[in-house]
Amino acid sequence: MLRVYWASGKLALALEPEEFARVAAGPSPVRGLKEHLQSQCKRSRFRQRLLRDGALLGEDATLELPLELQLVILPFSHATDLQITELRRAVERDQLQEVEAILQRPQDADLSVARDWTTALHVAAEHGFVAAARLLQEACADVDRPDIVGSTPLLVAAKNGHLSMARWLLEARADLNAKCFAGGNGSNGPGRSFGPTPLFMAALTGRLEVARLLLDARADKEKSEAHSTPLFVASQQGHRELVQLLLEANANKDSTNEEGATPLLKAAERGHAEVARLLLEAGASKDKADCSGSTPLFVSCVADRLEVVRLLLAFGVDKDAENKYGDTPFSIACRCGHMSIADLLRESGAHQSSQSSER
Repeated sequence: MLRVYWASGKLALALEPEEFARVAAGPSPVRGLKEHLQSQCKRSRFRQRLLRDGALLGEDATLELPLELQLVILPFSHATDLQITELRRAVERDQLQEVEAILQRPQDADLSVARDWTTALHVAAEHGFVAAARLLQEACADVDRPDIVGSTPLLVAAKNGHLSMARWLLEARADLNAKCFAGGNGSNGPGRSFGPTPLFMAALTGRLEVARLLLDARADKEKSEAHSTPLFVASQQGHRELVQLLLEANANKDSTNEEGATPLLKAAERGHAEVARLLLEAGASKDKADCSGSTPLFVSCVADRLEVVRLLLAFGVDKDAENKYGDTPFSIACRCGHMSIADLLRESGAHQSSQSSER
């Protein structure tokens, strides 16, 4: 029988021989026991010290039953700026033995001296170093700790396309929908009610598999940054496979940003014809205008997107819809000197006059 007592004399843990054999089966029985104590007593193994007959047990000590040990929990040691930087650099270089040694001081893994408030876990997430992240979590690093603009490690992993890191963070119960308070004030206050989520960032940067992982975990596909949804930014950036994934997840096809633009309008404006086709085939509103009255056809005429204009006409859009200034797609194409588009509109039967030209 193994018994572990707190310094007060209260029993902290008791293990029968069979369970002890399982816990101590690894290369370091002491480390295995500390990991088990962490799961049972919620104290980081890096802060634990085990004593046998008043003597400190090293990580390489052997354990034989019957055995009685004393458990002492150390406070974090004071860490200098240099020591905090050393942990960050060790993580950045994926030097796991060095990370282990620093955390054994014991040192608080959440300390930061970076101007952007990023922690060692942010660094691990940025580089996709899952093993280093696991060590930091064992040191009780906060998986949802935001940097100065509110970016959590999961958002950083999503942005950089690190699928294994994103999966591990979700297993570690990171906040799936945590919002970066873009341009925020470095607090967790009201500013965090808007801003990009991990799914939004994956959609923006074209990280298809990370987005799939987040959607499978039931990420909110409509949470937005300045009213721009993941589908909106994926359409704007021309990430066709991501757009298809989000449409299959039943994302709102006609969501609008603060200017009233839809995903289709932005795809049309940017010349992403294949994305526009996906949206149209999914039933997106083909004539929905933004706050200026500009339709997808209108903005594609302004931006000289001939292929998109041809596509929109094939889907039967309103060829003569005027914006709030009275301009039509034909009149704006002529004004911009996009004569190939003007000719196409004329051939399709578009009116060749507008209120603005009559004034």
